[in-house]
Amino acid sequence: METVENQGTEISFDEFRSRVHTRYDELSPHLQRIARHVLHNPNEIALGTVTQLAEAISVQPSTVIRFCKQFGFSGFSALQQVLRLRLIEGAPELRSRAARRPPGASAAGGDDPLSAFHDFTRASIQSLEQQSDLVDPADFDTAVDMLARA
Repeated sequence: METVENQGTEISFDEFRSRVHTRYDELSPHLQRIARHVLHNPNEIALGTVTQLAEAISVQPSTVIRFCKQFGFSGFSALQQVLRLRLIEGAPELRSRAARRPPGASAAGGDDPLSAFHDFTRASIQSLEQQSDLVDPADFDTAVDMLARA
């Protein structure tokens, strides 16, 4: 099977999802189960550990690593980096900062899911504040009217 080298290059969650959908039928049943879980629970995977994922879907951690490698990732942390960047897509400056951080490391410096959660909570708040500044009041009123008529 062909793998795409993701080390040193940033792929988006949408690209990853597309690759999974394209290759889904050729994956083993265990890898298909992992694929479904990752695509349906990207935030959980972004903030969790390889052991938590493996336990959640009743596979060995080595199977999770094999899944990551099937899609060209160096390991679970590299996959998590794509999922974590997805969480903060709305804040470009935070996305750049996260991309410079070593995969799996939170701002507090470690692989602590709670620290990662705090990082993404702050990023989400900042992103929402930026979004409220970008909303055109006329467009918003039009959208509300369309929803009310639907």
